[in-house]
Amino acid sequence: MTHCIHKNFSIFKNRISYNTTNDSYYENGITKNKYLEFWDKGALEYDNIIYVPAYGHNRVFLSSFNSNKLGYIIWKFDYNDPYKQQQSFL
Repeated sequence: MTHCIHKNFSIFKNRISYNTTNDSYYENGITKNKYLEFWDKGALEYDNIIYVPAYGHNRVFLSSFNSNKLGYIIWKFDYNDPYKQQQSFL
């Protein structure tokens, strides 16, 4: 069976990236417009993860809180209604 996409059907490709320095998510590499602020606002679920600013070393990163336990982040972004999603995180 051959899959065919109708000419009038819109396909959007989105890329979300996270910048630890600004603690913000950006869409499609456009860094002047923040998609979401704060790493945990873009996470569906997380455990044992903290935001660590290391000002003396001029670095910022996400790290596990307890070094004896693994940490994880699960992301989920809903593009059905981006305005509604963004407002729910504010």
